[in-house]
Amino acid sequence: MDDDPAHLDILEAILGSDHDVSAVTGGEEALLFVQTERPHIILLDILMPGLNGYEVCRRLKALPETADIPVIFVTSRDADEDEARGLEYGAQDYITKPFCPAVVRARVRNHLLLAEQRERLEKSISLLEHEKELLQQKAELGIQAGGLAHDMANILTVLEVLRYIPRERPGTDEEWADVLAAVDMSVESMDVGAGICKGFTSYLRNVGEPAEDCSLSDLLQVLGMYRKRYKGALTQHVQPAMPPVRCKAWQVRRVFVNLFTNAMQAVEQAASPEIALRLWHDAQGAHFSITDNGAGILPEHLPRIFEESFTTKPAGTGLGLYMARQIMDSHGGTITVDSQPGKGTTFTLTFPVHGNTV
Repeated sequence: MDDDPAHLDILEAILGSDHDVSAVTGGEEALLFVQTERPHIILLDILMPGLNGYEVCRRLKALPETADIPVIFVTSRDADEDEARGLEYGAQDYITKPFCPAVVRARVRNHLLLAEQRERLEKSISLLEHEKELLQQKAELGIQAGGLAHDMANILTVLEVLRYIPRERPGTDEEWADVLAAVDMSVESMDVGAGICKGFTSYLRNVGEPAEDCSLSDLLQVLGMYRKRYKGALTQHVQPAMPPVRCKAWQVRRVFVNLFTNAMQAVEQAASPEIALRLWHDAQGAHFSITDNGAGILPEHLPRIFEESFTTKPAGTGLGLYMARQIMDSHGGTITVDSQPGKGTTFTLTFPVHGNTV
């Protein structure tokens, strides 16, 4: 791009045998040509009538579709400040007049090679990012599958109660009541398991369960079957007029179940087991907390309890609290822990809230 046809003829003679060369003589014409033809490299004269070379370069570098095209400034000037100014505008190189054919060919060839290598690198990066995404999806699938196994193990523990149902017809009303309670607990457990499996199936199909406005106190009913197994003291406080929480119900139920089963395990060795559940709301959102009077969590373990696969249980998977944090993160909420060795542990969930109370 040069306003002097003689210079254009010289450049075409130097480069024409190896490249397809197009010539334009003005800044506006140059911008239009680049937009429509997309050349692989641009040789741009600085001193042109109308738009000078600096302004043409600035506009080209400002557009995403032309920013990567290499620009070599061509000028009769050889002052260092002119070269520095051109590089500031985004030019890749500088050629001065009169032209040295060997230098022109070498610089054009080098910048074309650099552009080609950059394009290959960008394609490689794109391919690597795609591979990384696939690996992340596979890893997430493994985590989800592990979480499913973890949750189903909790449910199967509840179903163990069926082993103790008498095989013979109960003879007393009390025995009948025990059988009906066991069956009722098992039905609840299977309902929870069905919900978890349904959610996992939706995940595999990439069709997520839609979020909806839910009552946390209603979702907390999922703990009913676990409460029947728990033999210690249990208190529950629900603040009136709790606001609805927009969430995926089955996922929040999973968090409740995991936290409650963890609390039950934590108080197994306590002289007087105690678990306290609390629901309340304030300006920061809706909150659920579960407190136990178990042995507590060692200070050195606290920073890691939400890490994938970290567990202090001999037969644990380390997925329960990890999944709980993942679920809370996906809902825009938080899960925090406060624990004192020898006194107990409190986990607190915080959900963002919208709309009216329920």
